[in-house]
Amino acid sequence: MKRRAWLTLGAVVVGGAGVVTYAVASPGSGPAADGPRTKRPVDARDVALSAAGSGSGTRKPARLAPTDTEESSLLGVSWTGAATGLHGTAQVRTRAVATGEWTGWRNLAVSPLPVGQGEPSEPSARTARGASEPLRVGPSDGVEARVVAADGSSTAAAVAPTPLASTVKRPPIVSRARWGAAESTVTGPPETACRGDIGPHFLVDTCGRIFEGRAGGADLSVRGDHTYGFTGDPVGIAVLGDFEGTTSTAAGRPTRAAVEHSRLAEVRRYAASPARDSAIPTADYTGDGVSDLVAATPKTGSGWITLVPGGVSAPVSASKLRLNQASPGVPGAAESGDQWGAATAWGDINGDGYADLAIGAPGEDDSTGHKDRGAVTILYGPGFDTDADTMALGDDYNPNSARFGSTVAVGDFNSDGRADVFTAATGTGGNWAARFDNGHEVAGDLTTATGSLAYADATTGDFNRDGSTDVALTYRDASGAGKIVWFKGSRSLGLTKVSTLTVKGGRSIAAGDVNGDGYDDIAVGQPYTSESGATAGGQVTMVLGSSTGFTTTGMKTIHQGTSGVEGAAEAGDAFGTSVSVGDFNADGYADVLTGAPNEDITRDGKNRSNAGAVWLLKGTSSGLTGTGSLSLSQDSPNVPGATETDDKFGSAVSLTDLTGDGYADLTIGTEGEDTGNGTLLWVPVPNGTVTTTKSTYYGLTQLGTSTGARLGQVLTP
Repeated sequence: MKRRAWLTLGAVVVGGAGVVTYAVASPGSGPAADGPRTKRPVDARDVALSAAGSGSGTRKPARLAPTDTEESSLLGVSWTGAATGLHGTAQVRTRAVATGEWTGWRNLAVSPLPVGQGEPSEPSARTARGASEPLRVGPSDGVEARVVAADGSSTAAAVAPTPLASTVKRPPIVSRARWGAAESTVTGPPETACRGDIGPHFLVDTCGRIFEGRAGGADLSVRGDHTYGFTGDPVGIAVLGDFEGTTSTAAGRPTRAAVEHSRLAEVRRYAASPARDSAIPTADYTGDGVSDLVAATPKTGSGWITLVPGGVSAPVSASKLRLNQASPGVPGAAESGDQWGAATAWGDINGDGYADLAIGAPGEDDSTGHKDRGAVTILYGPGFDTDADTMALGDDYNPNSARFGSTVAVGDFNSDGRADVFTAATGTGGNWAARFDNGHEVAGDLTTATGSLAYADATTGDFNRDGSTDVALTYRDASGAGKIVWFKGSRSLGLTKVSTLTVKGGRSIAAGDVNGDGYDDIAVGQPYTSESGATAGGQVTMVLGSSTGFTTTGMKTIHQGTSGVEGAAEAGDAFGTSVSVGDFNADGYADVLTGAPNEDITRDGKNRSNAGAVWLLKGTSSGLTGTGSLSLSQDSPNVPGATETDDKFGSAVSLTDLTGDGYADLTIGTEGEDTGNGTLLWVPVPNGTVTTTKSTYYGLTQLGTSTGARLGQVLTP
C-alpha cells in the first residue's frame, strides 16, 4: 500500500519564514481487512521556500520550484506570523500521478483563523501560523507553489469568501446518542476543539447514512480535529469503509473495498448531478437511519395501516404504530369500504428529514353523494398526528366511481428539495394528479376511453438521469390490455405525461438500477398472459432506463422456464403478482423479489393449491438474470411454518434493508395465512446471505391486526 502524503506549504511574508511541510500518514498496521486498524502515525518534514526579496523597489514573489513528493491529495499554504497576514495570492499547481501532467495554477482561499488556535495537541499551537483552506488536488506526486503580490507592494490581508446560502434541505442525521457516543470521555468546549472525541464533524457510511460526529451539535459552529494541520475551519466529513481491502475473497465475489469504492463513486456522481438538490428518498420516519415498514389492511373496516420501525436486529413490532381515519390528527371519517391504505408510499414531503406517508383511499365517498370518488391522505412523520394534508379529485373529472388514490407514489419531481405526491384514478378512463405543495398541483387524463381501468400500480425513479424524479405507472385498460406510462419530472414543469411504452403492463411495478449504469430501471410483474402476453404462469420484465427514457435494448424477461429459476411455468401461478427492488448482496446492482401467490405446492403427496412462493432474482451488469436465483416457500428448509391451501405466500413483497446493515432484507406477505388473518415473514440477509434460520413471523399477535384482516396485501416500501 502506498503511503499517503498531505502537504502544507509555507509561504514567505514580511518577517516570516517559508517552508513546505509534508504530513505523511503511513499505512495502518492492524489485522485483516475486515478487522479494525490502528491509527496511522503522522510525521512532518520541512523544505524551505526561496525567500521573497526586493530589487529596484519591486517585491519578488516567493516560490517553491517544481518538487517531487510522495503521493498526496491534499495541500495548503501556511506561514509564520498569522497576525501579519499574507501579502498577495497563494497559488499551487500539482503533477498528476496517473498522467504525469502538471495542472494549471490554482488560487488558495485563506482561512480567517490561524492554524492551531485552540488545538493544544498540534505542534502549531505553540506558534500560531496563518493558513489557507485545504485544497484537494487528487493523487499527485509533484508540487510547485508561489505567492504573487497583487501590485508589488500591497499589505492587505486576504479575505475569506462569503459562503453562498444553502438551498439543500437537511438530510436525516443519526445523532450521537443513537450511535452511542461516549460523552463521558469528551472534555473542553466544542468551539475550541473538544478532547477525547472523534475528529470529523460528520461520518457517512456506505449505505449513505449520515452520523453526527464531533460533540457540540450538528447545527452549531464546532471546531474539528480531522486532518493534521487543517482542523481550524473546514468541515470534516469521514467516509466509513475499507478502502485498502484484501486480495483474498470468495470466487466471483468482489472485495469489500471494491464495493465501498463503487458506492463512494456513486455518491460523488450524485453530488455532481442535477439531482444533488433533490429530496433524498427515505422510508425512515423515526430518524434513526433505518428504513421502516408499512403494512396496510385496507379491507378491515375503513382500512388500517401499521407502521413497523426497523431496528438493528430486526423490525421492532413492540414500537409499532397503528392508524386509521379515526386516529388523532387523521382527516376524514372511518367509514366501512373506504379502503384507506389500498396504496401507500414513503417520502420526505415536507422536507424536515423524516419520512412522511401518502395513503390512498379509492373507496372514499364524497359529501355530495358520489360513491367511491376516492381521496389521498398525507401524514407527516414522525408523529403522523398534526398538519395532515389531503388530495382530492379535481372538479373537471367525473367523480362517480373515480377511485382516486388507487395507487400512490412519492418522489421529488421538480427537484426543489421536497418530495411530491403522484396518484391515479381508475374510473371513467382514468386520470392522474401530482401535488407539489398546497394549492400547487397538475393533473390530466390517462386515456380517452370512458371505461374503467384496473390494477394500477406506480413507482418512482430517475429513468433518464436528468436529476428529477420520474413516475412509471402500470394498469390494465378497459380492453383488458396491460399498459405502462412514463411521466417525466422536471424543474420547470414538475411532472408531465410523456408516452405509453410498447412494452405491455402488468399488475405490479418497482424501480431501481438493476444493471448499475446510473439510470433507474423498472421491473414489471406480468402474472397473466391475457393482459401482458406473458409466458404461462407469469413473468417479470426488466426495462432499462437511458438518457432518452426507457429503451427495449437490453430488456430481460424472467419466468419459471428461465435457466436457473426453480419451478415450472404453469398457467395460473401468477408469477409477478408482486415485485420489489433492492440490493440484497450490496454489490451495486439492484435485485428483484417477486411473488407467485397462486403457486401450487405438493407436500406429503397432497397438492396445496395457491400456497404461494417467492423468487429472488439477481441484478448484474447485463441486467436481470435467472442465474443464482433463490426460491422460497413455507416448505423451504428452515422457513418456519408449512404451506397450506390458499395461504398465498408472496401476495406482497418488500426487498428493503430494515436493519441498517446495508443489505436488503426479504419481507413476504401471506394474506391467506390462518384462514385470512394473514401474516408477514421477515427473512434477514446478514452480510448478503439470505438466512432463513433467523426468519420471523409478524402476525396478528405481534402487530395487533384484526381477525380476517388479510395482513400481507400491501407492503411499503
